[in-house]
Amino acid sequence: MAKFMDIVSFDFESSKAKEYGFSSVLVLGKDIRIYQPTEHITTRPAVAKSSDAEQLKRTAKFFELIYLTTYETDVALLAVAAAKEKAVLIAITDILEKEGLQRAIAINRVSRFIKFCKSYKVQIHIATLANNQLGARTAEEIVAICSLLGLDKKETENAMGPLSVSKEE
Repeated sequence: MAKFMDIVSFDFESSKAKEYGFSSVLVLGKDIRIYQPTEHITTRPAVAKSSDAEQLKRTAKFFELIYLTTYETDVALLAVAAAKEKAVLIAITDILEKEGLQRAIAINRVSRFIKFCKSYKVQIHIATLANNQLGARTAEEIVAICSLLGLDKKETENAMGPLSVSKEE
């Protein structure tokens, strides 16, 4: 059985991880932290979050995950991520919190971003980043969403697997 991991932003009871089909669940602010690229990193693993691809390119080496909130297909950023062996974070809530046409646009944008990541051999990490219990999804639900986004079974297992924390500073 694959070991799946999720990242959420509410106080998730670790005992419930197995009920949701995960081997572990990281809580933002407790187990993992999201930083703006200009902030000083105080904990590991760390996620760089920005809508500015240029800013993420300059600071990528300091973080384990890169979260480009616009999912732009910035070739230079993906090249840097591949060279520095950094993973990009795809947040399922960026799709699920939208409705109708906006959700379709988000699915298209994320799918295109994933295709570019795959072509540049950039590691992808999928997480819900759920804000509350209602936003939490089971591993099976996330697998189905990954299929919709263009990931095959093996790619999905890798994208939902445990984080490997880089020692590079």
